[in-house]
Amino acid sequence: MDRPLRRFGEDTLRGSKKLATSGFTLAKRPEPIEEVGISGNVVARNSSKPNTVKISWGKALGGKMSRLEVTDTDPNLPSTVWTTVGITSRQSMEVGDRELYKAYYFRVIALGKTTEGKPSDVVIGRAA
Repeated sequence: MDRPLRRFGEDTLRGSKKLATSGFTLAKRPEPIEEVGISGNVVARNSSKPNTVKISWGKALGGKMSRLEVTDTDPNLPSTVWTTVGITSRQSMEVGDRELYKAYYFRVIALGKTTEGKPSDVVIGRAA
């Protein structure tokens, strides 16, 4: 089993060398994304589950995962402390164990391979 795989690798390497010397312009290899974008379209909705808020957002350029943060104080104050609710590879998350009708402020931060993006716009969610 090792022999065919090794030969496949050797043939592929030989083919790459032939392509590089063929005289044709080769397609450029993709460059890694250095800066991670900002998650957009953040929306907070009531969930069908009690005491739960559903947050959804759009994909950010270069983002592999997202971190959802919450606070129950005014997000414009400099003393506001954001707490991480969870990290997910999806574009939505349900946050449970919330007080009924209390205002919670949510934001999303996109996480890349080595860096993270800036926080999204803040949205208000209330559990019903």
